[in-house]
Amino acid sequence: MLSYDTVTLTCLAVMLLATGKLDRGRLDKTGQTIAKLVYWLPLIQMIFGQYHIPGPALIPPAFAIFLLMRVWQPASEREMIPDRRLAPAG
Repeated sequence: MLSYDTVTLTCLAVMLLATGKLDRGRLDKTGQTIAKLVYWLPLIQMIFGQYHIPGPALIPPAFAIFLLMRVWQPASEREMIPDRRLAPAG
């Protein structure tokens, strides 16, 4: 993967990070961690690519699986997630 291949995925990850809806609570940081890995994917790919390690190619599928698990969770669990949108100034 090249850096321009991940532009849309990175844009999605940054928007989801801004809304604060990736994680369930203060102790669960899985969503933030995966989104940050998506953001840094081009750099990680270049570093690992020098040593012919194919691991970074698994980051986008891991992020997609994480998002699908969040979408298909039961409604009772979804209600427990606090809404952390930014309040309007003023």
